[in-house]
Amino acid sequence: MLAVSACLFQLLSSEIWQSCQRLSLFLHLADEIRTTDVLRAALSANKECFIPRYVGSVMDMVKLHSWEDFVSLPETSWKVKQPADDDNLRESATDTGISVHSVVSCLVINTKF
Repeated sequence: MLAVSACLFQLLSSEIWQSCQRLSLFLHLADEIRTTDVLRAALSANKECFIPRYVGSVMDMVKLHSWEDFVSLPETSWKVKQPADDDNLRESATDTGISVHSVVSCLVINTKF
């Protein structure tokens, strides 16, 4: 958990995070580094957040409105939250014509799972 906290601190301290207004974020599987902490921080900072919604083999990044919105989402068979297949009222990250996303990666070395 200490490595995750260090990674989150590094991300939240970065210039790219400070200047970011919109971000797309993949949600973690059970054995991956937790991305919900990043999502909560982004929503708390009033950043526009987009998460994946898969319908069949098609993925779209759709907007979340709040942390409560995220918590209320159904889970997939992979235990990952996403909007329901028939939830068509959400803005897509590509609706505004913006297709470039800044990606920030934190590498955690020597972490035991």
